[in-house]
Amino acid sequence: MCSERRKSWDETQPVEWDSASETSRGPRSEETTREAGAQRTRQGRTQHIASQRASADIMPNLPQGPTMFIGHAAVAFAAKKAAPKTSLGTLMMAAQFIDLLWPVFLLLGLEHVRIDPGNTAVTPLDFYDYPFSHSLLMVVVWGLVFGGVYFAVRHYRAGAIALGLLVISHWVLDFLTHRPDLPLAPGSDIRVGLGLWDSVAATMIVEGLLFAVCVALYVQTTKAIDRIGTFALWGLVSFLVVIYFMNILGPPPPDSGLIAYAGNASWLFVIWAYWIDKHRTVREPLLPHSTLP
Repeated sequence: MCSERRKSWDETQPVEWDSASETSRGPRSEETTREAGAQRTRQGRTQHIASQRASADIMPNLPQGPTMFIGHAAVAFAAKKAAPKTSLGTLMMAAQFIDLLWPVFLLLGLEHVRIDPGNTAVTPLDFYDYPFSHSLLMVVVWGLVFGGVYFAVRHYRAGAIALGLLVISHWVLDFLTHRPDLPLAPGSDIRVGLGLWDSVAATMIVEGLLFAVCVALYVQTTKAIDRIGTFALWGLVSFLVVIYFMNILGPPPPDSGLIAYAGNASWLFVIWAYWIDKHRTVREPLLPHSTLP
């Protein structure tokens, strides 16, 4: 009984580190150190997973995904100055056209994406197979088709050129932000990308400045003809900014199927942009008597 008390008392005493004793136990000390390091690693992983789950519980409806859509919307706003007779809705459709095709191709099984947290600092998606929507060759083809169809219907050369270039600008902006995952052509093993998404801070600075400058240019190019023209514009701008931060801060989507369905929500921005342009007109002297096809 005395020995039990002694043992209990010893366990409550502070442990002192003896360098000589520790040195004499060399191999055992190294093993203990490795064990402790492995335990800390396991604890760190457990805490990281727990934090991700907590984030998902807090923001369950905010799946993280590609964020460059705010940059594509930005160039659509700016293009109004180059093509004042073309509706903002059509400009927005052209700038987002590749991302409007992509979820359809995912649903049809023509292209594929997988969830890979840590793929880049900004997005957890691995775009490993999207040659028909995002290869350079096909983007140029889609741009020519989009601009050509518009010219055939509207006979407005400036608008057709602007729309074709907007479609192609999508690949250029993706080239800036993506890691090397953009194919040059279907079947090509060459993939390119500058990797801006490897830095959250740099991404937010570049895309934020681009968006602010392009929205300002649109405001200088057009003016509201009623209160809806003002509130609808700033409503869309605010909504895009909120969705942008939700994409960055939200958890990864639960499965790739959700990405395909959620991607079709981008049509909302196109419809909203058409609504805005119905309530705004181009400032003089850009277009004295504007019609907005």
